[in-house]
Amino acid sequence: MIRIHSFIPDTRANGPGRRACIWFQGCTISCNECCNVHITNSEDGENVEIADIVNRILKIEGIEGVSISGGEPFQQCDALFDLLKSIRQKSDLSVLVFTGYDLEEIIGEDSFSRILPMIDILVAGRYDKQKAVGGGLLASANQKIHFLSPRYGPQDLEENIDIEIFIDEEGMITATGVSSPAIFTDD
Repeated sequence: MIRIHSFIPDTRANGPGRRACIWFQGCTISCNECCNVHITNSEDGENVEIADIVNRILKIEGIEGVSISGGEPFQQCDALFDLLKSIRQKSDLSVLVFTGYDLEEIIGEDSFSRILPMIDILVAGRYDKQKAVGGGLLASANQKIHFLSPRYGPQDLEENIDIEIFIDEEGMITATGVSSPAIFTDD
């Protein structure tokens, strides 16, 4: 099982090309003025079977990859491992993971580091509102993009769009991507 906050089947603001994106629920890192504070409580969200979410992903036509965000995906490391293992076994989709941990922290934790070979791009580091940036995959300047496989390089991120806004059938509005710091603040 994975505890998730939300799932978007087709986004262009969360990595190269068209991608499915899953937001894991829960995080205890407590980044400086977290931009996803509404999904840090591990009691919220919903439990989803890994096989169910993988099947949903595999039915989506025309995507080139899956992006995982949160919350903090590595705090559900067994579920993250099983999810990515299944995606890798059943498809050639690329994988991008956003995390508040630094690469060194992930490498230093065996249960985390076993996941790295299944990731193409890792966006790592704690969010810091004082270093917020607009555009690209980085939410703050202290974060780093790590290309963990030869599948992508910096040139593949040049056409990433900064923000998408979705409105579902019930009128729920979801904004995704990294926006200009002034879009949703009083600044």
